[in-house]
Amino acid sequence: MQQKEDLPDPQAVGLYELRFSDFPITEHELIKCGLRLFFEINVVEKFKVPVEVLSRWMYTVRKGYRAVTYHNWRHGFNVGQTMFTLLMTGRLKKYYTDLEAFGMLAAAFCRDIDHRGTNNLYQMK
Repeated sequence: MQQKEDLPDPQAVGLYELRFSDFPITEHELIKCGLRLFFEINVVEKFKVPVEVLSRWMYTVRKGYRAVTYHNWRHGFNVGQTMFTLLMTGRLKKYYTDLEAFGMLAAAFCRDIDHRGTNNLYQMK
């Protein structure tokens, strides 16, 4: 089980940056970075989310992504990180309640779960 102090430093890995790159980070470390994002928006403490529950949720999200070229776990993480950056660096969080920000971040991570890797045009044929 991860505690906040065991998670990557958000500044050191660039989590607040729109130019964030996941390339040097392992898929396992991305899970830790994802957990850190929830701590950074202060919803873990505010809503008393057990870290074990959040960790299991993040691993479940990771498992929900297929091993496809683009819409994979790395893409899912990047969507979550982008939402985080818009909320925090873009200063949009002030327009939302903490619960709404929590929901938007969680939804962003789940955006393309189970995506088959094809585009809409292919699926319409």
